[in-house]
Amino acid sequence: MFKKIIVIFVFTALLAGCSGKNTNRLGRLEVIKKVEFEEPLTPMSTVKSGNNYIAFDAVQRRIVIFNKNGQILYSYEKHGKGPGEYLREEDLFLLGIYENKLYVLEYARNRVLIFNIENNSKLEYYDEFSINDGQIITGGISPDGKLYLNEMIGEKLFRKYDRDGNFINGLIDKEKTNLDRLSAEEIKQHYVDNIFIPHFSENGFVLTGIFNKHIKFYKKSGEDTELLEDTIIKQYQEKGYNSKTQQSKNQREVYLENIGIAGSGILKGSYYMGLAPSNEKNSLLNKYNLKGDYIGSYLIESDINMKIENLFLFDNDEIIFTKTKRENRDDSFKRETDYFFIAKLVENN
Repeated sequence: MFKKIIVIFVFTALLAGCSGKNTNRLGRLEVIKKVEFEEPLTPMSTVKSGNNYIAFDAVQRRIVIFNKNGQILYSYEKHGKGPGEYLREEDLFLLGIYENKLYVLEYARNRVLIFNIENNSKLEYYDEFSINDGQIITGGISPDGKLYLNEMIGEKLFRKYDRDGNFINGLIDKEKTNLDRLSAEEIKQHYVDNIFIPHFSENGFVLTGIFNKHIKFYKKSGEDTELLEDTIIKQYQEKGYNSKTQQSKNQREVYLENIGIAGSGILKGSYYMGLAPSNEKNSLLNKYNLKGDYIGSYLIESDINMKIENLFLFDNDEIIFTKTKRENRDDSFKRETDYFFIAKLVENN
């Protein structure tokens, strides 16, 4: 039997560009402002607090608060295994904000850290709780303050908790899995098939399959959920991830990095997904209604050597993103850590 599993995930924001075939062009994303960060920063999972942004910075492995001018107002960086601390080598995932508290998933140790947000410019450690069952990877907070946590091992795709960490119920059936019996390649495929990030509306939620290119639209009725549509992104042919596995007698290692999907979210009654595959010229923002019907897309970028990466939607006039770039097709894309962009949706006339 294997003694240890090491899993490394690299999520760009949620959270795809295409050649333009079968695309109803709705308009474009117009950059309002190019902002220079006060210091190099890669905002991964990002939420908004007042007029400021809170993000996990993948460069320095910290939680930061920054404003629209790129000024870093606060940095939280406590590495270790004690209260309020996290492992430096692991990413954090910001689940969301509810009643002025920030909920942060430390998935390496199945813990949720809770912070008070002070004046939208500072974090104060408040509490934490451990998830004793399953293996949690991502999640989110619903409008009524429930935590939906994406779980890998049990018979449900999500486990729902209250804000104190009390288990409420599981949602969406899946096959129970014993990871100890799987090879590294089988573990990789299991994660690809089952990792979803939830986005919530008033009457339901949408699940973004960041590695498997599925978008699942659900309607809620009390505690019941109904699958309305399971859509597969077919606008680009490349797979939705890069991966690497390694296996020895006592250890299996899995590395997964999502590609193509730059971000996703629900904004004013519609679901949006940013797409930026490396082998296509256009980066697009796709729009769907909450029944799962594709409506059309907005052009973000039209440059084979420039791609959007971490895209976050806060309002029609406040969509922020970062970019990756390369010199030519033979080079690898490199993250631009010095700037971010604030943009707005502009409809076609």
